[in-house]
Amino acid sequence: MKVHYKMKRTTLSIMLLSTAMLLTGCGEESNQTSNAATTQSVEKEPTQKACYNVGETTSFERRDVTGARCQWQSEHNFIVYSEDLSKPEYPGTLPVKPGYAVRRAKEWPREDLSDASSYDKPRIQFWWNNVSSRDPLVNDYENGYKIWSVKIDGTDLRLVTDDMPSMASPQNYVTSRSPNNRYVAYAYSFGGPLIKAIFDIETQQSIQLGSASTKPYLVWADDSSYIYFSDGFKRFKYTLATGTKEEVDVPLSEDTVIVDGKLINAAGLGVGVYDAKTLKRLYTILPEKEFEDSVDIEKRIYRQIAISPNGKYVWGINSYRKVLINVEDKTWLAFSNEGDEKKVYAKVVNISNNGNETQRGAAKITIRRYGADYRYEMNGNGAQSWKVIHSGRVAKTPVLYNADANGGRFLEVENDE
Repeated sequence: MKVHYKMKRTTLSIMLLSTAMLLTGCGEESNQTSNAATTQSVEKEPTQKACYNVGETTSFERRDVTGARCQWQSEHNFIVYSEDLSKPEYPGTLPVKPGYAVRRAKEWPREDLSDASSYDKPRIQFWWNNVSSRDPLVNDYENGYKIWSVKIDGTDLRLVTDDMPSMASPQNYVTSRSPNNRYVAYAYSFGGPLIKAIFDIETQQSIQLGSASTKPYLVWADDSSYIYFSDGFKRFKYTLATGTKEEVDVPLSEDTVIVDGKLINAAGLGVGVYDAKTLKRLYTILPEKEFEDSVDIEKRIYRQIAISPNGKYVWGINSYRKVLINVEDKTWLAFSNEGDEKKVYAKVVNISNNGNETQRGAAKITIRRYGADYRYEMNGNGAQSWKVIHSGRVAKTPVLYNADANGGRFLEVENDE
């Protein structure tokens, strides 16, 4: 009886095992398929890592962002799109704009001259150290300054060059782009010398121009064949084709351009126009001359100046007014620093080739568009301001280039009314 019981128990065990095999072992392929499907389903809908946004409305409070507005470009870098904050009465006044957090610059695309889509609008280039010292991902390279660029509408951020020591300090944050977009001139200091250099975007190579101190001036020829630059208290001409450098006597400032055979130098009390080859002065425009007997010269000098890349318009501000000079016509408009005109052409870093749009800021871009008479700021979508940079510590000194693209327009508007 004892043996019989063991046999019955063994038989029952075999039956249970067989049943289990039918339910599990024989269905292994089905389960694997099911598990794979489950895995694929999870992969299709992973838990989204949040982007963050800063200052969407009026504060600089950090807010996590998920959904379509958050787009990771790589493991460390993302684009976060703003909300549409347009007013009902002015639809499209602040369209959705991209903001960038780049914590690993080598994962970000570089500016590429062969990519025509990057040059369908005017662009600005600027200095930016893309990771702050407080960021957990900080290192010397990411915390170091580099030169970046973006379209004037905030799209298509590109790394221009990082060809400088990671601990370099930009001098006056000066950069200058050649008219053909290929070359970037810039200045930085590193342990003493003030380096002036040219970076070739096509070859990815740099050329050192000089290392003496004093404020750097970098002025390109209209055909991009040479550059004037200051080195110490001297002025030099560097010709790219030959690599030759010669000392010259040429008027230069931060706001000097060479266009159509003319060197246009905006500084001090007005504008001087010279023949670019002979450097002979052709004419000057001095809007403040009428006040020379009644206003002290220190008050008449323009403390801030901007010049359009085509050299046609110059903006200047002194202690009592702002002027918009038409260099070709030798005329100007004046706007008071007080009253109704206080905000008209009040803060300008870049001015469009058409003279009726201004831009300032790199971390936060602000654009203003003025009517056909240049005197009154447009309502509606004639004014936009948005935060572009969401990582790092400093982004500053935007320099306008590729300024003829899209008809020279900064903002997309139907008319100037």
